[in-house]
Amino acid sequence: AEGSSASCSLAKQLRRGWKAVACVAQLSNAIITELIAQAGFELIIVDHENGPGDFDSAANLVRSAVGAGAHVMLRLPSGDATQVDRALDAGAEGLLLGDVATAAEAEAFGQLVQQVVLTRAKTTCSEWLSSPREPPEPSAPLVAVEMDVTQPLTLAEELLAAEHVDLVFVDPERCLEALALLRPESSLDQTSSRLPVATLPADPTDGEADTKTVEEPTEPSLTQTWSPSAPSGSPDPQNPRAAKGARKVPSGPTQRLANTMQVAEAMDAFWNCFEALPAKAAEKQKLVGCTAHARTSTYDLFMRGHSVVTLCADLVLLREGGQRHVSEMKMDRGPESRHWATPLESQRARLASSALVSQLRRHKKALGAFLHLGDALAAETLCLAGFEAVVLDHEEGPGNLSNAIGLVHAAASAGTHTLLRVPSHDFPYLRRALQLGLEGLILPMAESAAQVEDFIAAVRKSYPSSSLRGAGGHASVVRSVAPTAAQFLRKREELLLKAVQVESEIGLAHVRDMVKVEGLDMIFFAPVELAASAPRGQEAGLLLALQTAEAEVKRAKKLLGGMLVPGRSVETMFAAGYDLVCTTSDVILLRATAENIVREAKPFATGPTAGQLQWISSAREAKFAKDEETLVMRLKKSPQARALAVMSRLGSALAAELVAEKGFEVVILDHAKGAEDLLGAMAVIHATVRCGAHALLRLPAFSLGHLRRALHVGVEGVIFPVHSLEDAHAMVELCLYPSRNLPEETKLVEARMKNQPFRRMDFSFAPSLVEFWGQRVAEFSRRQAESLLIAAQVDSSGAAACIEDIVKVEGLDMIFIDASNGLAANEVEAIQKAVKGKKLLGGLLPGRKAEELFRGGYQLVCAASDHGLLAEGAKACIAERPK
Repeated sequence: AEGSSASCSLAKQLRRGWKAVACVAQLSNAIITELIAQAGFELIIVDHENGPGDFDSAANLVRSAVGAGAHVMLRLPSGDATQVDRALDAGAEGLLLGDVATAAEAEAFGQLVQQVVLTRAKTTCSEWLSSPREPPEPSAPLVAVEMDVTQPLTLAEELLAAEHVDLVFVDPERCLEALALLRPESSLDQTSSRLPVATLPADPTDGEADTKTVEEPTEPSLTQTWSPSAPSGSPDPQNPRAAKGARKVPSGPTQRLANTMQVAEAMDAFWNCFEALPAKAAEKQKLVGCTAHARTSTYDLFMRGHSVVTLCADLVLLREGGQRHVSEMKMDRGPESRHWATPLESQRARLASSALVSQLRRHKKALGAFLHLGDALAAETLCLAGFEAVVLDHEEGPGNLSNAIGLVHAAASAGTHTLLRVPSHDFPYLRRALQLGLEGLILPMAESAAQVEDFIAAVRKSYPSSSLRGAGGHASVVRSVAPTAAQFLRKREELLLKAVQVESEIGLAHVRDMVKVEGLDMIFFAPVELAASAPRGQEAGLLLALQTAEAEVKRAKKLLGGMLVPGRSVETMFAAGYDLVCTTSDVILLRATAENIVREAKPFATGPTAGQLQWISSAREAKFAKDEETLVMRLKKSPQARALAVMSRLGSALAAELVAEKGFEVVILDHAKGAEDLLGAMAVIHATVRCGAHALLRLPAFSLGHLRRALHVGVEGVIFPVHSLEDAHAMVELCLYPSRNLPEETKLVEARMKNQPFRRMDFSFAPSLVEFWGQRVAEFSRRQAESLLIAAQVDSSGAAACIEDIVKVEGLDMIFIDASNGLAANEVEAIQKAVKGKKLLGGLLPGRKAEELFRGGYQLVCAASDHGLLAEGAKACIAERPK
């Protein structure tokens, strides 16, 4: 972006003649907004008129979009002062009022926005009275109105004349739909008033044409369109309104032809007026925008003078992407057609035969998808596309069990079977998960028959029907997977699909033993993770071993499931005996569909049309690292680089945004002493990135599941507590090999890293089915060691004693000293001496000033926490209270 953020505001860039493709956000999900912004949309229109969101969710969407480099406009449900004030609080750069029917209404809305901005400026100044700094200048948002589609198109010209309106939106397709609802034979005078022409051809009459009396209803049916033939019927004598509206209409062939000609001329007149709008807007120094339509390409709309073109809504992206994917995957290419699992029945009518595992045992097939977005409306939209099963991913996704309840209900309403991939076979977690009404569980990283036996035993102990459940019994079940039929109650545990995921060489070698475990229903293969576990050049051999393992599973009469194998089609996998194939995820579908529609709308980077259009740029400015550099890149690039950090313990996105705005370059999400909610951490990360700061995550303890999921939420680094050399090796192994189990010997870790580290793997032959969120995290998957800051936290005497060995660990970037837990001064000095010149140095040292630490060689200093800043601010406020 050029200049400061103020000079690069949305309104100023559009007035310069720069263009923006827009997407309407109706799902109110921050992850979805980030994905569509990164796909190339310059403008996100948060729809509060048709969407279910509120202003709190709108603030998170604004942070998400701005952090991804997009601008945000908020579509208001009404034009009152409260709505405008809350929208500006959320951070919207533009305000859009829909269905404006008069120019006076548009002008009143523009004046209202101006008044609210001035009032907010006076209120803001009161907060600066005791400060020597000058108060910020109020920035006026972009005021936009959308023409009511039931009004004539000449209204758009009147709206352009409104003094306080900057942008006028027109939806041509909706205008034509509303126009088509008027019957041409009802009243040509009424039709003519809605068209931008002075006159229309008069009704030609044929002297020999027959006439008949028809009823002219006051409200035409939705099924009626522009038709050359008149409806038949006679007026109802009991209905005076119908009798009054009855008239004689010629119905001969000449009249039908004349009506068709009138429709064509009316449509041409509409488009002529629409195409003239950009020129009239330029005359009045105003902006005009529209929605994309089939008559004119998006590129031509921009070239003719439109500043903003809305392509679609996020809900439409997900729905169309899912439907297209399912139709392609289920296309019959083989000699025989497949029998797919039937939809989930209602709970009252559900039988044992309708369970997913029962249908798969009867040789029916199921197409599945992973859910990572954590949004119930998005999950329902994806399920309605035609997937038989969806998998809630709690191994690599940010969701939690509270969020999973809504996803299970959304999938059930669409008739889709729901599975859950758990982070581990933790007994308390399984017991809570089975209360949600799931139809199956998938255990990741299975490598031995003993692990499978422990998992099956834990599921049996955790199942709600077990006597070990305690006094709560079935009454504590949130939503039972089984109906109350007696035959089902006897088989409840048998109808829960129990699957284990094989994703490593070790697990592949033990498949023959795993299938012998009683109670196991399915082996689920993850081919991309399998390829990642093999040394370079041996991936092809591993895929051959996978085929051998598949034969072992079918020989043992177990169900076979997995993700799409590289080089094999869905039809080939089903023909090979697969019962469940997961081919995509909601993240992949949304991102791919969004990127495709943006790619089609924008001209190519090279060619005759390149450089003819200038697109609006991001207003976000990075505080520390420039040119898309990550934090670790910047710190390693220059020994003089310094970064001031703050701990985020409140879990509040607004608090993180406030402290980042005041000058902190790094925000550390503290899951060691703060909330451990990864789904809530997404909003904090978006707020941090929006302010140009960087987000790190401090983990609570040595937790494989928590780290695996944390690496997918968009943080630029992790701080992990270590107490020995083995902990340091294990942490690096987890960060660089997030899809593998920990090896038993440290020497094996070093040998594997030197032989084939994850950061040098080539995944071009098999793109991951489970994509990471955000452009930054996608970069981590390609250059993980260069992009991800891996910091070992030393906070104990045991770790300080072996610091000489810890700093030698390959792959470790930083030693983070936490002296708040009682490290002695001499231990801190010894750590500093051992780290100097070998690793980056960071720390949290209470009582030491940041300037002093920076002079001592620290490159990352945590100076405060949002919790402490709030407490100190409250204390200072109370101290000024009159006694």
